[in-house]
Amino acid sequence: MKEKSLYYKESGHIGAMGPVIMLLVGIIASGVLAGIYGFAMFYIPFVYLNFILTVLFGACIGMVVGNSGVAAKVRNRKLMLLFGALFGLIAAYFSWIAWLFAASEMNYLVYEPLEIFTVLLEASKVGIWSLFGSIVKGGFLWSIWIMEALIIITAATYTAYYTIRNRPFCESCNEWLTSTTLTSRLQAIHNHNELVLALENYNIEELTKLNVCHPDDLIRAKVTLHHCNSCQELSCLSVDELLLSVNEKGEVNQKEKAIVENLIINNSILLQLKQWCSSFI
Repeated sequence: MKEKSLYYKESGHIGAMGPVIMLLVGIIASGVLAGIYGFAMFYIPFVYLNFILTVLFGACIGMVVGNSGVAAKVRNRKLMLLFGALFGLIAAYFSWIAWLFAASEMNYLVYEPLEIFTVLLEASKVGIWSLFGSIVKGGFLWSIWIMEALIIITAATYTAYYTIRNRPFCESCNEWLTSTTLTSRLQAIHNHNELVLALENYNIEELTKLNVCHPDDLIRAKVTLHHCNSCQELSCLSVDELLLSVNEKGEVNQKEKAIVENLIINNSILLQLKQWCSSFI
């Protein structure tokens, strides 16, 4: 007899239309976003801004691909990784078509891979822009182009994967669970292992004994519930540690570290947790 897991595990199901929808949306998004990005990179001469645009471009590709997978109810992180990397590469290729089109003052549309490589090879010999007063060309320019492509692919891959990284799905109802943050203002959890062990034994006292943190505390805890609104039978609990930091401008940055991720709980514990949070929030 197979032992029932304490934690939610994705089924890995893709669905008949999942890859088709992701392919169609990915190609359209890659073409449109690459056109905007290619022209922006040609007309904006600021290196640091170009770097930010590159990261955002890759992230946008991954976000569109990932959300199309969510809409198609794809429960397979490996497929998300694959499609994120694939469309990151395609988007980088399309962006070169757009950039060369902009560079030709929209007179020539170069789209064949060999022809694009030939044009870039010639351009790298003379250089196309300067950095700190020096013309960038040759191997250094090629290294920048390769780095740009890697940034796009990496950002797209990570973002696509992240869209379903922590999203439970109810196979019985064929829908994603609704996630609700009960609180993000709990005092820090000092013994993570003790909390995990208690919750895995369905003893929530280790969690409910925690109080609201002080407003100045930089280490806090967040409690999130995931619940199927249709069957009302599948619920999961996640507990994260929040690490806050304040930079020189007074801006607050936040990092999350998972302590408990998608622990399956019953309706009795779900109700107790809701009542606990309502008592002080």
